[in-house]
Amino acid sequence: MNSKISKLLGMMVVFTLALASCAPKTPAPKVGETYKIGFAPAITGGGASLGDPEHQTGKMLAEQLKASGVVGPDGVMHPVEIVIYDTETNPDAAVSVVRKMIEEDKVQIVVAGTTSGVSMAIVPIATEAEVPYISMASAGAIVKDPATSEVRKWVFKTAQDNYASAKWQAEYITAMGWTSVCHVYQNSGYGNDTFKQADIAFGEAGITIAYFAAYESAATEFPELAEIGTSGCQAVVVGAIPPASSTVSVAIREQYPDMPIIHGHGTCNQDHIDLMSAEVAEGMVSPCGKVMVGATLPDSDPQKAVVMQYADDYAAFTGKPVNTFG
Repeated sequence: MNSKISKLLGMMVVFTLALASCAPKTPAPKVGETYKIGFAPAITGGGASLGDPEHQTGKMLAEQLKASGVVGPDGVMHPVEIVIYDTETNPDAAVSVVRKMIEEDKVQIVVAGTTSGVSMAIVPIATEAEVPYISMASAGAIVKDPATSEVRKWVFKTAQDNYASAKWQAEYITAMGWTSVCHVYQNSGYGNDTFKQADIAFGEAGITIAYFAAYESAATEFPELAEIGTSGCQAVVVGAIPPASSTVSVAIREQYPDMPIIHGHGTCNQDHIDLMSAEVAEGMVSPCGKVMVGATLPDSDPQKAVVMQYADDYAAFTGKPVNTFG
């Protein structure tokens, strides 16, 4: 090799190494404080048919976020820890575990409350502690004080209001050409609110509620149904979650085999059907979200990719089909 070329190459190597030694070193990625999330669904108790898929999703996300962390608003990667408890579908138990999460576990946010009644019990605890609280239940009173109409500062929820569900029910009833319905509902925070919102939404749509009655969640006999036959209603709207939604549906079918039955969005899972059998459930309708029918959505639907990713992740983690309440 020509000596001049050799010297030139040598100088270039030295110059490159010198530049490399002078260049600022890439700093090690910063790791911020651990984000701690308190999560308390109804793993047991009357709301477990909804709380179990929520629980499974919580465990799935805990694994995913433990491995990946999350970039916070500060641009720094933060580890994530999800602390999981069971509300037992019991307001007293819920208050106890939320206090523990806030005072002992030092969580920065609480996600809890499968049912409306339990969620309402948590509201004052989170508000007093000034800890953001996200409910998974639907009653509008969770996020808006019914006495003052003020939006609660520290409280949020993921589920649609029961008024939104009632609007979809009213649209369906109108499309079917019916003008008079009966409304039976579970004596619970959710059930009572379904009737309250239906009374508003159905009235706006010109639909008469010819008869209404509440029944207890654990009921196996339903004398409340006797007046349906003489009310003149053309369909029965049920405001309940499983298993109470299923048991009353069986009773309605037995007494009024040809009566159309319309449920709320608290029944959008397989348990609701399995508890009464597919034969009994045939023909009933519920206003459910897209997650149950993700594969049938057009590719142009902006939610399809997220819905399908969640459905695939949930099925892989649990070995079960996706559930609305996850």
